Amino acid sequence: MGQNGFQWFIGTCEDRDDPLKMGRIRVRCLGIHTDDLSLVPTDSLPWAYVMAPTTSSSMQGLGETPHFIVQGSQVIGFFKDGEEKQQPIIMGTLPGYNTEDPDISKGFSDPDGVYPSVLGIDDVNSLGRGSLAESHPSVQLRRNLRQTSIPIAGKPHLEQVSQTLTEPEARTSYDERDAKSNAPTLYPFNHVHETESGHVHEIDDTVGGERIHRQHRIGTFEEWHPDGARVLHTVHDNYEIIAGDSNIFIHKRENDAGESEAGNLTITVEG
Repeated sequence: MGQNGFQWFIGTCEDRDDPLKMGRIRVRCLGIHTDDLSLVPTDSLPWAYVMAPTTSSSMQGLGETPHFIVQGSQVIGFFKDGEEKQQPIIMGTLPGYNTEDPDISKGFSDPDGVYPSVLGIDDVNSLGRGSLAESHPSVQLRRNLRQTSIPIAGKPHLEQVSQTLTEPEARTSYDERDAKSNAPTLYPFNHVHETESGHVHEIDDTVGGERIHRQHRIGTFEEWHPDGARVLHTVHDNYEIIAGDSNIFIHKRENDAGESEAGNLTITVEG
């Protein structure tokens, strides 16, 4: 191993349903395996171990496990047993530009016909590709769910409450922050993790648009905006259990003009 007979390969993942649940995959290798499934069916390909980064220890489930290779992913690796070519090791994945639907009648394709699911785009997430981020479903969902003109209660015109207020106080309202605060997202500064069902996590280092964002596929999200403001939007019930003290301190701050502003607590219940 690692001496004479070193063999590396590029191939396609065709099976990730490891019966041992160890993260192994089956790979059809270019120049080694034919695409004829009658000659080399997917279930005859050897199981390949996937290398993990040093942030995962490959010990007792510590770190990030399992890997995120899907059927149809292009991978690169080498054979631990050299010219025998029965013990593949996967070093990483290779992005590409998808132009054809998967052909489940041949090898080098997703046997389930799921990936690639969209043609005419490359494999970099659109959230990380500058202006294309606006077309991503997670951004559109946040914009559709955004609440505006949320009313703020005013002081009531009641003698027993106030003898100086001669008429009801005018009601005001506030708006939920726009997604991303409409800040720019520039390639390659937004680091995106998206799951198969549509959960999203972003860490955006774009100058002037620095954000952290995490979102559930149905729309519940939490976003830290470029100015440090935080938006937490829950589309269903919310439960908060505290087994100790809970402390909230709302204090004054300076506005852009350097003037001190009082902090307010606003609670609006629509019933």
